[in-house]
Amino acid sequence: WRPEHRSLLDQLAEEAFAEAESRGVAGKALLWEMQQEAIRSDLEAFLEADAGLRGRFGVTPHLVEVGFGLRHAADGDPTLPPAERQVPDVGALRFGGAVDRVDLDPSGRVALVLDYKTGSASSYEALKKDPVDAGRRLQLPIYALALQNILGEDVTVYAAYWFVSARGKFVLLPPEPVGLPQVAESFDAAIGTIAQGIAAGLFPANPGAEDRGGFANCGW
Repeated sequence: WRPEHRSLLDQLAEEAFAEAESRGVAGKALLWEMQQEAIRSDLEAFLEADAGLRGRFGVTPHLVEVGFGLRHAADGDPTLPPAERQVPDVGALRFGGAVDRVDLDPSGRVALVLDYKTGSASSYEALKKDPVDAGRRLQLPIYALALQNILGEDVTVYAAYWFVSARGKFVLLPPEPVGLPQVAESFDAAIGTIAQGIAAGLFPANPGAEDRGGFANCGW
């Protein structure tokens, strides 16, 4: 990152701060000052962490905010095609969403899909053992599927959540990004179970057990 990049980041932060103040959502002055300093610190740390991540995987940013299977509000035209998966005993399932960032290696044959998270990584710890957390975390295989369609079958696509704040300690989860072939069986089982339940009209009113913060799945 060059000095002009850091200056631009500072400028964008100041504009965002001013916009928050103009909308009256900044809160008490002293706490707002502390929050701004925390944000500036996170932004500076992000640049260092980003340089480390790109160096570790040998990639550079290629795409950001990639929409697939969505529609523009203005003209109704679709964005990139939906991610489609043929699931045994279910049929074709199609997904829409938006990917935060896609990096490529110099050959263009290896892609790293990153989903930014700004909170704590504690509720994602299960990904260290199970990349889909028993069907609770399906973003990564869906994003990998979407980017495989976009980039072509000759590109190897990996995906990971990246916690881009001091609170999240800038960790990557799973620690080694996963490709769809690695999780295909558990992914298909999860989305197949969900789809079959929806088709059968099964919507059990079970919010799940409390997490470490004391909230059930519907807590928010």
